[in-house]
Amino acid sequence: MTTVLLLQTTRGRDGADDAALSVAARELAPCQVLAATADPERTARATGLSVMPAQRSVLLRALSAVDALVVLGGRPFGRAPAAEVLPLAALCALVAAYRIAGRRVALVGVGVDAVTGHRARLTRHLVLGSALAVLDSPASAAHLAAAGVPSPIRVGADLAWLDLQDPPARRPAGTGPLRVVLGRAEVDGAGGPGAVAGLLSTTLAALRERHGDLPALALHARCPGPGAGADLDAAAEVARALGAQATAEAGLRVETVAPATTLQGLRDALTWSSLALVAHDHEVMAGAAAGVPLLGWAQDGPGGAAAAPLALPSLPSPASLRRGQVALLLEEASARAGTAQAAVRQQVATAGEVVDLLRLLLTEGETPVGPSRTSGADQVRSPRPTGVMR
Repeated sequence: MTTVLLLQTTRGRDGADDAALSVAARELAPCQVLAATADPERTARATGLSVMPAQRSVLLRALSAVDALVVLGGRPFGRAPAAEVLPLAALCALVAAYRIAGRRVALVGVGVDAVTGHRARLTRHLVLGSALAVLDSPASAAHLAAAGVPSPIRVGADLAWLDLQDPPARRPAGTGPLRVVLGRAEVDGAGGPGAVAGLLSTTLAALRERHGDLPALALHARCPGPGAGADLDAAAEVARALGAQATAEAGLRVETVAPATTLQGLRDALTWSSLALVAHDHEVMAGAAAGVPLLGWAQDGPGGAAAAPLALPSLPSPASLRRGQVALLLEEASARAGTAQAAVRQQVATAGEVVDLLRLLLTEGETPVGPSRTSGADQVRSPRPTGVMR
């Protein structure tokens, strides 16, 4: 039996990271799947997998027990190396050790920012030396091509999309609150709690004009685990800033909400909303699957990998917001909410195709590809119809 080690290099983890691991373990059966993350105890509880710390020394010791290493998601080539548990040079050395030992190495769903000089050389060496490389977005592929990797470069969808195949719970009747998913990094990047509160005041006013009443406001902290405290503090600071501003509406009900522990939990929380403001790829995924109007709100816009195929509109920074602009963006968000399911189905199908490629690599073509369905004791696989739910 093939044993696969799935390595997630991101420090800040959320339910979608756990979902990607669970999906991989389910879809790659009968391969045995191990995982390595920055938070092994919480990951083990969330996924039921055997999990080790994502530390170079631990990963090197695991080399003799596994047949393949898959770097799953994250931005190991990104502009913010502090966000990754392994620096690029350390990851290159780790991958080299696995390759020398005859282990297969794959990069799946990874993101790439603009890289130059020594980082570009390391990136090129790591990608070209991998048996399979699937990037998270066309923008990442363009950066990789600029670093000297020849085309074509594969682009796929986040495996966590496969955790969002089933429709959400039925939406309750009535007007739901404005829901905002935020973390410390997003609040600081947008200019602090005061700037975020000003943006929300403007959005609430536009929603009141649209619906005739003032919706409640739910501030959802983003990351569970070690980062939950900082994200909850950021949500509370935004709530206090809203209350202190003269433009804050009297009687506005503001609630701070603990992070969702799963991607499906976040989707279900967003299902009953007048509007959801999101700033991260995984929130975009959950909101699109929930079928609610979505706006990106962080200063740098929502993550491009998930937002691009959904053509997600985004609020500008508070300083550049023009009169009447929010009302127009609300109209656009409402219109796109009705067509988002087609894009969601396409992302689900594309994620399934990524799984098929990974399965072919790990089993060397010995196991059929396609969505699994169980019949008695046998597991049967059939081709995936592109663009439809599995």
